[in-house]
Amino acid sequence: FFFHQSKVLSEFMSATDSSMEHVRDQFFEGELQVTPRLSRSHKIDQPCLTPNDMIDRIDPRLRRIILKACTNSFPASKVVETFEEYIVRAFSGKKVKTDASCWDDILLEPPTITEKRNSDDIFVKFLFHPTSSSGGFNRLLLHGVCEFHGLKAVSSAMQIMIDDVSEARVLTATGSLLGRNVKLVDAVMERTKSPTAAASSRRGDESSAVPTAAATVSSSATSNAVSDADRLSMKMQSIQV
Repeated sequence: FFFHQSKVLSEFMSATDSSMEHVRDQFFEGELQVTPRLSRSHKIDQPCLTPNDMIDRIDPRLRRIILKACTNSFPASKVVETFEEYIVRAFSGKKVKTDASCWDDILLEPPTITEKRNSDDIFVKFLFHPTSSSGGFNRLLLHGVCEFHGLKAVSSAMQIMIDDVSEARVLTATGSLLGRNVKLVDAVMERTKSPTAAASSRRGDESSAVPTAAATVSSSATSNAVSDADRLSMKMQSIQV
């Protein structure tokens, strides 16, 4: 996917409001650790789980961003769908069919699946560019996908050697998948059609006081985006998660 930097994403990158800066820095540094709100003690989808229930699982700080991204930006929604298709198939034990070329403008390399020793559990790793605005925002979208499906997602730093990149921000997804037949983008679009659900979402979003982001960009970001990312990286310290 090759995208331009949207006005909303630019505002998200350049905002000086303290609460916005905190959220932005948190995501770019990988401080966010997703903790699903519902029990995952069983690997069976809960029969009462509805699409709205799954959306409400997303932390309010993320929910507004995910809702805006899925409804206002076709490129962002396609990135969400790509992440979700891979996640669902991987955690369902099915062969992943995503073409490697689909990750060219999203990740540093295709995701990897590792089985835990003496267990049927797996963990999936996604490697993002450490400083680009696209890498930070796409990682944010992936956090939303994981939380929507009840998975635990943790970001961390990793030393690598891929082309001229020596470090990556790694998102590791683990846990038991919920709602394997429910699609995040479809759920968001249906939710926006429901006045009751939309009103409830707005109340939760307003209380969280987070910025919106309506689109994502490719790893070959514009010069302005790269400049913003460089400026942010200079003032952020590495956080172990």
